Amino acid sequence: MLFLKNFDSFRLDTIGFLAILGEGSVQANYQVSTLSKFTFLPRLLPAPQAFIRPSRPRRLETASGTAAGTYSGNLQLSVNRIAHVLLAGHILLKHERSAYSVQCVRIRGADEEVNEEERDKERNERPTVPLLKPKTWGPLPLLSTLGLAMSVTLLILSIVREDGWALLATLLLSFLSTLIGFGSYWQLNLAVRKSKRNVPPADVVVIYPGGVFVVVKCNENVARALFFAPETCQYFMDQGNYQRLALVATMMLMFGVIALGNATLPLQISFGASYLLLNAGYWYVASLGEECHWDLTSFNVTPELFKATPAKATPVKATPKSPNVASEQTHVEATSYVEEGTFTRALWKAIAITGTASWVRLGQVAPVTDAWNKWLKEAEDVLEPTWSGGMEPPRDNGAIVIPYWHCDDSLTSFIKARGFTTRRPSVLG
Repeated sequence: MLFLKNFDSFRLDTIGFLAILGEGSVQANYQVSTLSKFTFLPRLLPAPQAFIRPSRPRRLETASGTAAGTYSGNLQLSVNRIAHVLLAGHILLKHERSAYSVQCVRIRGADEEVNEEERDKERNERPTVPLLKPKTWGPLPLLSTLGLAMSVTLLILSIVREDGWALLATLLLSFLSTLIGFGSYWQLNLAVRKSKRNVPPADVVVIYPGGVFVVVKCNENVARALFFAPETCQYFMDQGNYQRLALVATMMLMFGVIALGNATLPLQISFGASYLLLNAGYWYVASLGEECHWDLTSFNVTPELFKATPAKATPVKATPKSPNVASEQTHVEATSYVEEGTFTRALWKAIAITGTASWVRLGQVAPVTDAWNKWLKEAEDVLEPTWSGGMEPPRDNGAIVIPYWHCDDSLTSFIKARGFTTRRPSVLG
């Protein structure tokens, strides 16, 4: 059985398919890659059609979850992308063991330590909104540089070997990325609070699917910019000009693939090896965490410690207001992350850290039943004696102290007291 008579009879007429494969890996980081000025480089880019769209997204893609203000009453039925990256939400959601967990962090803006006098003095010199950008030398810029190097190499090979079709394919497919870069380049501006009126504490609780609670201590500026204001994309090219540019880019892609199919075999092999290598690189980069691509130095995230009061063997006298509360003073080691076996215990710890259950009702985190409503009321009654002035949590060496409470037993007693009844339709005789 003979497949090839000689090497010259081996043709790669379908080599152009390699230029348009790998759309999923390129699309995974579409928005952050077009935010970088490296998008203007003329370079080989796998599946460039992923950047040619009828319309561009108006905001960053959100993550599944709910963001609720503990006292502000703000509610967002999704988690903004930058907040999600800052909280490393993608890591929490990847591990099954993170279900029913509580984490507490503090997020500060880069200029939060500047006093009011200096802030007023520099207000006209600084941007009116916090700017976020991709890392200058992250994985995506390195891939763009690699694509540029391959384009230059293929351009030189085409000239040396006097392959006109390969030269045309190199120019069309390389400058195609520059063209769509101009059409897709944008800037991310986060919202800024202009009013100076007094507002309630701005702490936020992020509730991810599976009972993952992340309590965020922050001020109103950070809460509004990260959690409640939309992350809008401000493009440098209007929609009409972008659509005309997309048409030209589509033509360049088609003619580039046709030219590549008519190139000589050595250049086709070079193109094929280049696209294979670039596809592997983009697939690897797509598997990395998003924090590898974003420059998040505008915000400082630090763990906020808390510790629970353990149960004593000796029973503690119950009060009429809180029959299931215990007032032990011995504490366990402080931590910023804890896993719980049940949703009830995880929810109690999140409530104890925030000092209120209003956000639970606001976001409908717990079932809306009489038993759960009574349980939430008792949870607030347990916390009331320990919170000074209603806004400051009890602390021990800087860590928030969570009073011990038989939260599971309390909920069980309320459910039993309510009973289970089935409403039956009346029968008309």
